[in-house]
Amino acid sequence: MEYTECKHIILGLIFLKYISDSFEQHFAKLKEGEGEYEGADSRKYKYRLDH
Repeated sequence: MEYTECKHIILGLIFLKYISDSFEQHFAKLKEGEGEYEGADSRKYKYRLDH
């Protein structure tokens, strides 16, 4: 398999790694209530499913 055939797979994996790392950073900030998420309290809001 040549590089030109698998470059889409390689670029897709690089993009997936970037998105994964970015999500982890944003999730950590949200969890700690830092940065633009300052004051966000996950315990303040309770979600319920009523059927």
